[in-house]
Amino acid sequence: MRTIFITGTSKGIGFQSAIELLDKGHKVIGASRSKQSIKHKNFYPLKLDLSKADQIKPAIKSIVEEHPDISALLLNAGVGLFGYLEQLNEKQLYDSMQINFISHALICKYFIQHLKGKKHSDIIFIGSEAALNGAKAGSFYCASKFALRGFATSLKQECSKNGVRISMIHPGMVKTSFHDQCYFKPGDAKENVILPKDVAQVVISILESNPNISFDEISLSPLKKVLTFR
Repeated sequence: MRTIFITGTSKGIGFQSAIELLDKGHKVIGASRSKQSIKHKNFYPLKLDLSKADQIKPAIKSIVEEHPDISALLLNAGVGLFGYLEQLNEKQLYDSMQINFISHALICKYFIQHLKGKKHSDIIFIGSEAALNGAKAGSFYCASKFALRGFATSLKQECSKNGVRISMIHPGMVKTSFHDQCYFKPGDAKENVILPKDVAQVVISILESNPNISFDEISLSPLKKVLTFR
C-alpha cells in the first residue's frame, strides 16, 4: 500500500484517481478548495486553495508531519482559460498561471526533500495535449501547461539519482465538467472522449510499476477527435 497526495480531488480526474487508488488499497490525501464527497477510511480530505500561494507551505508541512509515509504526488488540479489574449484580464492570467503551474511547482518544492528521503517515490503531473502544441484562443492555458512540462522535465534531471520518478500524463479531451465554461466541448460519441477512469488507470499503472522503470511522458487521445462549439 502506498500513500498518495492528490490535488483537485473534488471532481474529474483527481476524484476518479482517488476512488480507483482507494479501491486498490492505497491511502489518499486529497486536496481541494471545495467540499469533497469521498467517504473512505483511507481518504483524508484537505481544504486547500491553490490560488493562495501562502497557504501551500504550511499545508504541506502539516501533511508531511501527519502522513510521513507519503511516497507519491499526483498533481492534477487546473483551470481552463480560453479566449483571444486581448479578451483576458490580468487577474485571469495570473490566476491561471498560479493554479496550473506555480502552485504545483511550490508543492514539489516543499515535498521534495521528503520524497528524496524515500527509497522510491513518484511525482505525476497531469498535463494536457495543450502542453504539446499551441492553440488559437488558448495562449495562456497552453503557456501554463508548457511551463509545467518544462518544469517536470527539468525536475526529472534533478531527482533521478535520488529515486524520485517524474512522470507526466497528457490527456486530450476528457469527459469532465472542465468544458462547462468553455466555448467548445468534445463530441458526444464514446470515441470522442477520454474518461477520467482511463487516466486514473494510467496513474495506477505508473504507481504500481517496477520502480526501476521511468515513465517520462504519456499522451492519451480519443480515437476520433471531434469538437462542438457553443
